[in-house]
Amino acid sequence: MKSRNLFFLLFIMNSLLCQNPPDTLWTNVIGGVNNDSSTCVRQTSDGGLVVFGSTDPLGNGMNDIWLLKTDESGNLLWDATFGGDQNDISMIGQQTIDNGYIIVGFTDSFGNGLRDFWLIKTDEEGNEEWNQTYGTEQNDRGQYVEQTSDGGYILTGGTGNFETSNEDIWLIKTDANGIMEWEQTFGGNGNEKAYTVHQETNGCYILAGLTSSYGNGNFDIWLIKTDESGNEIWNRTFGGAENENAYSLQICPDGGYILAGCTKSFGQGEYDVWLIKTDSLGFEEWNGIYGTEYVDYCYSVALTSDNCYVLGGLTNSTTNSDYDILAMKIGEFGEEIWTVKVGGSSNDFSFFIEQTDDEGYVLTGYSNSFGNGNNDIYLIKLESDVVESKNNLHQPSGFNLRNYPNPFNPTTTISFNLTAKDTQNTELAIYNLKGQKIRQYSIFNNQSSITWNGTDQSNNPVSSGIYFYKFRTGGYEKTKKMILIR
Repeated sequence: MKSRNLFFLLFIMNSLLCQNPPDTLWTNVIGGVNNDSSTCVRQTSDGGLVVFGSTDPLGNGMNDIWLLKTDESGNLLWDATFGGDQNDISMIGQQTIDNGYIIVGFTDSFGNGLRDFWLIKTDEEGNEEWNQTYGTEQNDRGQYVEQTSDGGYILTGGTGNFETSNEDIWLIKTDANGIMEWEQTFGGNGNEKAYTVHQETNGCYILAGLTSSYGNGNFDIWLIKTDESGNEIWNRTFGGAENENAYSLQICPDGGYILAGCTKSFGQGEYDVWLIKTDSLGFEEWNGIYGTEYVDYCYSVALTSDNCYVLGGLTNSTTNSDYDILAMKIGEFGEEIWTVKVGGSSNDFSFFIEQTDDEGYVLTGYSNSFGNGNNDIYLIKLESDVVESKNNLHQPSGFNLRNYPNPFNPTTTISFNLTAKDTQNTELAIYNLKGQKIRQYSIFNNQSSITWNGTDQSNNPVSSGIYFYKFRTGGYEKTKKMILIR
């Protein structure tokens, strides 16, 4: 494999590029006397956090979906629950363009069958605006949702196959009110499931998960590219003789993809973290394997502001059976930069990681070591580890760069709180995913923000997608990401 050919090079790069891991800024445990957990955390437009999880409020084995809003230090501001008399589980969510929230998971309480996709839309205070279920008479599990450029939603997960009694990947596109517009299934005679999906700037979709129908082993990673109507364009499998899975996927600035999950076919342990970088056609450029001789999993990968990758998962790096939370920083060519392990005397899991506006990291999962009950939601904030270059030795005092709202449509305000003495030779430029500069602004004395309306330098509207804004003043520069949804 390519990782073996690169092993010696990456070993040398490791020794040169490894840096001290970031310190933990704060942790917070939220929960009752029974089981509570979280599978997703996002920074919100006000700088706080929104947490998507599940709670067992009665202790009778029946879970409800739990939505929690915190401030930037993880202190609970409000919460809301959604559910019936059976199990209802949240898997993922995000803040929507109207500052509300969208949640996807699965429900045993409502719908058509044993278990159905459940999509819930709330306002910015967590009050339900509407909900929709999607399902067959068999088990269907919603795993991921993302708001699309038209204001609707793309969902994926798994659906029961009547002919094989196994599971297929289910891809669903809805309008802004959750009404299904189209659906597609992908699978063979074995079991398939998707854990993540993203819309690309051209309207196509990229999704990843696992397959036992195709590939080399029991389960292999499955990467699928579709057109804007969900019709398959191509697919790729990655794996060996044993089990592999991709739990997370991101679109890279070069148009390729980064997949994160685990492998049992390669590496040194029972399971190891597996990171795969592909080009825009899904062909592998490199892969990296990270772990101990025991069990190491990755459930989430995020792009960082310094063109690296940060991973969140779990590790069982001792001879006992307890797991610790794992966070890792990986360089742009697969070199390991740092590793952080957090945990106590019992099991502690992390399912999601995201870089925040201050270039730190926030993780969520659950802890059995700390808190009030059997399992409680565990929030962890790590400080920034971004090393400023020699050109960035003169950061303006108290400088903070962010845009609001994000995602946005049709405009967003980029703020940078400079004083007059800091605005010498200052500019702000906007770039597309290909690294092309599409708009540039000059910053004047006492100016603290600009508003971008989604147009290029000739005032032509640009397409929906991911954009980067770079702020430069004197010898200092900083780059952030924003998402335009039309």
